[in-house]
Amino acid sequence: MVCLVLHCIPGCRRWQSIDEKTYSSAVTAKVGTISVKFEFATTFTEVIPLRYLKAVGGREDVKKNGIFSQETVVDLREVSEDEVETSLRSNISIGGRPATFGDRIMRAKPQKRRVNLPKL
Repeated sequence: MVCLVLHCIPGCRRWQSIDEKTYSSAVTAKVGTISVKFEFATTFTEVIPLRYLKAVGGREDVKKNGIFSQETVVDLREVSEDEVETSLRSNISIGGRPATFGDRIMRAKPQKRRVNLPKL
């Protein structure tokens, strides 16, 4: 399920395991002239293998331009023997300069992104 989360994070540049439930990440984003790079830890707070995953994380931008927090939930439901329905919900909160200059653009970016998930 970790690969599902990774492929759904726009701008994800690094995803490394710290322990069984914690991952170190680096995400970059740009809104107009404001560029941010977030290096943060994501922790899987609830896991039901092959069914459900909840992850939380957040941190201040490396250059102190902004701050963000996120909560992501992945639900998997077996539709048939050969088909699985995937549901991904992310609640992302952004503050600081990126919020001032383009919160709506940052929130719309994941909606415009088409993701081809790997087969498990």
